[in-house]
Formats: sequence, structure tokens, C-alpha cells
Amino acid sequence: MALATEVASPSLRMLESYWRSKFQDGSIPRREDVDPAEIVRHLPNIFIVDVIGNGEDFRYRLIGTNIVVNNERDLTGRYFSDFYRDDPEGLTLVRLGCDTALKTREATYTSGQAFWLSEWGFKQFECVYLPLRFEDHSVGMILGEIAYLDFAGPD
Repeated sequence: MALATEVASPSLRMLESYWRSKFQDGSIPRREDVDPAEIVRHLPNIFIVDVIGNGEDFRYRLIGTNIVVNNERDLTGRYFSDFYRDDPEGLTLVRLGCDTALKTREATYTSGQAFWLSEWGFKQFECVYLPLRFEDHSVGMILGEIAYLDFAGPD
């Protein structure tokens, strides 16, 4: 997985556009500004991540049903550091988009192969990470969406 400047998925670009429409006085949106009824078509592929501390860790707050089905696991409520405790390289990769969005306060894209499904032949994906702020303007959550570009299940 790596940072990406361009993505093939129109859905990810649409979610970024929606997020930008929620800016107020030049500030990134709050979680309360995001209305699920306005992004219904995105919901199955949405995830929301809590920022723990100043980014020392992240926790999956919400994971869309399509993500759970395609990854054969539900990580809702799990901390990145706990789930990837025995895989430091995987932890670095899974943090990449969140770390970058937290630091830059900008929409961040990643793309790559699903390293967490090593038994599968190939599964290309793209993600967008969109920071959401608290009232004090600190980034408290990351709204994201994953797009599966090539899906090949286990042999």
C-alpha cells in the first residue's frame, strides 16, 4: 500500500467532494456535519476511525457491511495496535492513510494490494481518508471509504 495522488474510483472522489462541501469558515467538517442519509450509496464501503491521543493509535469505530464481508472479519471497536501487534509492517501500512490525513488535515488517498489477505491471489484497492474535527478543531476521527478494484477470493 502507498499514498496515491490519483484514484480510479469515482466513488472515492465523490465522497471527497461531499466532505469538501461541509467545510465551514475554511475548517474541515465535524462528524455531526456528515449526514449518513446524504451518502447512502457509500455506506457499505465506509469506515470511521477514532484518533486516539494525538495519533498514538487509532480505533475502528464503524466498518461498512461490504468491508466486513469482503475482508471476512469485523474489526469494529478494535485498536490498530492490538490487531496488528504481531505484524509491525502491516501496522505501518494500515496507519499510512490515517497518519497522513491527521497530519495534513487534507483528503488522503492510498492504493495497493490487500496485504492482510495474503492467502488470496490478488485484491487491488483504493481508499480515501477524510479528517473530521472536534469543536476545539483537533482531528478526532477519520472518515474513509474503500473501493475494491479487483476481487479474487481464495483459490
